[in-house]
Amino acid sequence: MNKSLLLSIFAVLSNSAFAQVSAPTVAAPISTSFGLTQRVNKGSVEFQVMSDNAINSANNTVMHLTTTTTAVSTTTSTKGVSKTTTKTTSSTKSAAATPLFDQKETGLSLATTAVVNLTSAPSSSSSTAGSTTTTTTTNVNQPGGTPNRYLQLRVLDGGDGNAFDHADWAGAKVTCSDGDHYLSDLTSKLVTPATRNGWGPFETDSSNGEYLAGDGHPISLRGTFYQKGLGVHATSVLVFDLNNMGCTTFTSDIGVDDEVAG
Repeated sequence: MNKSLLLSIFAVLSNSAFAQVSAPTVAAPISTSFGLTQRVNKGSVEFQVMSDNAINSANNTVMHLTTTTTAVSTTTSTKGVSKTTTKTTSSTKSAAATPLFDQKETGLSLATTAVVNLTSAPSSSSSTAGSTTTTTTTNVNQPGGTPNRYLQLRVLDGGDGNAFDHADWAGAKVTCSDGDHYLSDLTSKLVTPATRNGWGPFETDSSNGEYLAGDGHPISLRGTFYQKGLGVHATSVLVFDLNNMGCTTFTSDIGVDDEVAG
């Protein structure tokens, strides 16, 4: 075959439809779908979000601490003179933080948006009519309505083992006193001993990929790409120390990444 004929064939192939196919453009934070809605992502996971003001130093999980104060007032009368005395007792209890958001996602699900309030619950007080006993329960360290210090993100397997459980906190961000911050830009705030990931390291601004660091792909949920986010694999735990940032809201799309679609 002569050289001119080879060049002619190359020119035809270069202008063919096959040469015009290009990779989808990654947008921030979301791009348009490219048609994976009929495909099944193989994983099944459970997303949980916790937020509070203390951390268990033994296992580095976020804890909920409360102080309960009970005041008992007693009135006595001697020779027509009344006297009231009050005895106060106080105790502090700890418990694992209750998830503020808890939802299972499968490869059949479209992405769900999690929006979580990160402020402390107000104090509570109770008393019975005619009773001289008043009980008040208060969050430790923070008054009600004040931003919590810790944010814990957890991904569990969906009850069927953790095979193919590649999960995304897509576009995950916190809204704080100075504006919005993507969590993938706040890795310096991670409580390192608390970090866990089910397969290799977690990834910033990409999917979990495989076992090596940096081997993920653009984050994609049901055909929608995200430039920012966290790619993890169940079982995964990430704890952020947001002390003094004044963060009041956590927002993220969640789901099983398209890299396990089949």
